[in-house]
Amino acid sequence: MSRVLALALFTGLLARAEAPATPLMPRPLPPEAWSETWTTLVQGADGTLVRFELAISNLGPGDQHGGCRLVVVEPDGTTWRSELVTESGGWSHAAGPPEQLVIGPCRAEAAGGLVVQAGEGGTTARVEVAARPFLVEPPATRVDLGRGDIFDEAVLVPWAPATVSLSGPSGPRTLEGTASVDRYRVTLMPDQLAEVWVRFRGLGEGPPLLLEARVTPEGRPDEGFAWWADGPGPGVLESLSVDLRPGASKVPAWDVRVSSQGRELVITSGPQLTRYAPVEGHGVFTLLAKVMVGNPVTRTYRAAAVGPDGERTEGFLEVMQLED
Repeated sequence: MSRVLALALFTGLLARAEAPATPLMPRPLPPEAWSETWTTLVQGADGTLVRFELAISNLGPGDQHGGCRLVVVEPDGTTWRSELVTESGGWSHAAGPPEQLVIGPCRAEAAGGLVVQAGEGGTTARVEVAARPFLVEPPATRVDLGRGDIFDEAVLVPWAPATVSLSGPSGPRTLEGTASVDRYRVTLMPDQLAEVWVRFRGLGEGPPLLLEARVTPEGRPDEGFAWWADGPGPGVLESLSVDLRPGASKVPAWDVRVSSQGRELVITSGPQLTRYAPVEGHGVFTLLAKVMVGNPVTRTYRAAAVGPDGERTEGFLEVMQLED
């Protein structure tokens, strides 16, 4: 299936959806563990990974801090990044048009399409996504344990053509690729939400594909969804298996097997690109944070999803789990 047809199918789905007009509007909650994050992930035609994150959170002293994170992994493995945190007065939202979410020097702007920029100084990136963002809630993306402990997620753009302008150690350059955009809001601690959280964004060679799977704590069924470009829309997972296998240089590797809407899929991780452990490396604060939230570690890999007929989609696999 061509990416033009895939985008047309997505646009048709949105035409039938009743979505809020402000997909970038934060919805703060009082719990200390509340955070809300907007993620734009781009796979360049040359294999470059570009990840934009804009977030607001109550974690730490005070409430409603803003955060902005940019990660770029070049095809040769060169990685560069920018991270910043603001106080509660360091971010703003305007309903527009155009709708805007501004966090320090970073911003997202939604009108006919979506523009996101992140970074500061000589390390910056800007992406133009050729699709209007809407809040589409796939099945199995809402968890409510009571007492204000919730998780909810929405896909704003499953896949769409994107143009990225980069300025970093390798100098300025522009690349074409495919972007996926989502937003999640959570007040649950990581160990309440999932023992292992898997996300695959198939934005490279092959038909576009999104998959999310959560191996949940004992007593709750595993959860997730799959969204094929040529399917009717996101569907709940009917079966899930997440298997750890030995990887190179003691890096864990993964095989994920799922079925949804009568289709089967196997996702196999390749080389690890990044490891993100937000509570590590902060001295005594690391010990305090581990007591509260554990040590959630997210690893990102190059990966491929393969169906029974051999149809293959290249993309990025993210695996979050608690580590010691």
